[in-house]
Amino acid sequence: MTLSDSHADELRRIGRALASQKQWWGASVDEDTPDRSVIRCERVAEARHTVRVSDAIGAIGLGDLQLTIEPKIPLQHLLYLLAESNQVPRSLYERSSLAVDDHFFTVIARWFVHTCEVLLRRGLVSDYGRVTADLP
Repeated sequence: MTLSDSHADELRRIGRALASQKQWWGASVDEDTPDRSVIRCERVAEARHTVRVSDAIGAIGLGDLQLTIEPKIPLQHLLYLLAESNQVPRSLYERSSLAVDDHFFTVIARWFVHTCEVLLRRGLVSDYGRVTADLP
């Protein structure tokens, strides 16, 4: 894909920001950790780059350029896996604008409904308990 140097640098920055900073459980303490990134952006020719996004879906806004990364699996299956994992995906919130897409609203609506169902099943968390006693 055709990218300016500034767009390529921004993709690399975003990839590092989204990458997990957790250490691998089997790594030694003194082992150097390479820069982690979920986005690989490599120059292949003048202003031409290959871009590979690993373990992430969503949209990346680069000024006048917008990249949409879609899941490899069907959306219904992805939504099921996300709901069952009970984890919120990592996000990097920066200002960007997208066109309207029904799939995005479906994802948000299903997360909301699932979270409400879990809350209703488990009940609200209460930090206080009733204690009855005589004051000294």
